[in-house]
Amino acid sequence: MVCLAAGCADKGAESPGPSAATMTPAEARAAIAELQETRGVKPKPPQPVTSTEALLDIILRDDIDRFEDAARFLEGKAGVDALTWSATLELLWCEAYGTVALVAREMGRRADAEAARLHDKQAAGREFTTRDKELLARATEDVAFQAKAEAALGVLAREHLAAGSDFAREALRQFPGDERTLRVAAFYYLSTGMWGRYDEVMAAIAGDQTDDAALLFLRALESEKRNGDRGAARRHLAHALAVNPHLVRAQAKLVLLQDDVAGSYAQLQKLEALSPGHPVVRITGPSIKSEYELGQSFDRARGKTLP
Repeated sequence: MVCLAAGCADKGAESPGPSAATMTPAEARAAIAELQETRGVKPKPPQPVTSTEALLDIILRDDIDRFEDAARFLEGKAGVDALTWSATLELLWCEAYGTVALVAREMGRRADAEAARLHDKQAAGREFTTRDKELLARATEDVAFQAKAEAALGVLAREHLAAGSDFAREALRQFPGDERTLRVAAFYYLSTGMWGRYDEVMAAIAGDQTDDAALLFLRALESEKRNGDRGAARRHLAHALAVNPHLVRAQAKLVLLQDDVAGSYAQLQKLEALSPGHPVVRITGPSIKSEYELGQSFDRARGKTLP
C-alpha cells in the first residue's frame, strides 16, 4: 500500500536515508512503510484472493493496496492466462509506482521553491515571523520526505518492471501467437520504450481497437510517453472511460494529465467517487484540493462569480 499525502511535513522525513542509486528493494519497502507510518496510515493485513473474478476486479479497479494479494493468487499457476495476468499486474504496479514517484518529485520541487523563498526573505533581513519559521521548517522537512518517497518508489517501480518483463517474455516464448500474449506484449514494449516492437504487436492485435478500453489506455500512455502529447492522452483516456466507466486507472491518469488545477480538481472528484482509497486521491488529492480552494478564494476576493 502507498499513502504519502503530499503537502505536509512529518518527523519521519528528517533523514532521507539511502538514495535511489543505493537503495535495495527491501530498503525501499521499509522506507515506504516508515513514511506511511508518519502519515498515520496502517498497512492492511493480507486478504486472500480466492477467485479469478476477484483477481480481475482488483486489476480493473487499480486496487494497488491488494496487488500483493493478487500476485499471491497467481503464484505457481501455469498457462497463458496466469502468465499474461501476472505480467499485466506487475506492469500496472510499475506504472502506478512510477507515476507516484513523479508526483513526489513535483511536490518536492514545490516544497524546495517555498523553502528557498523563505530563506531569501530571512537573509534579506525582512520581518520573519513565527509563522514564517514554521513554514520554513515544514517545507524543509517536506523536501526530505518527498525525496525519500521518490527514491523508494523509483526502486520499486523498476523491480516490478523487471518482474513484468520476465512474465511477458515467458508468455512470448510459450504462446507467441496468442491474442492475450500480444496484448501484454504491447504493454511490456510500451513500458520499456521498445516502440518498434510495440507498433508490430499493436498492428497484430485483431478487432476494432477504437472501442477496446484496455488498448485505449495503452494508446493514452503511448501519447504521453512517446509523443509528449497530453491532449491526445486525455482524449484516449476519456474514450476508454466511455467504453468502460469502471476503468479506474484511466480516471487516475486523467487527474495527473490536466493542464490546470481546475481540470485536475474536476477529474479528482470523479476518481474519488469511483475509488475513494486510490493512491492518487490520497497522494495528490490534498495538494490539488488546497490549490483549487486557494484559487477560488482569490476569485471571490476579485469579485468573480463562481459556478
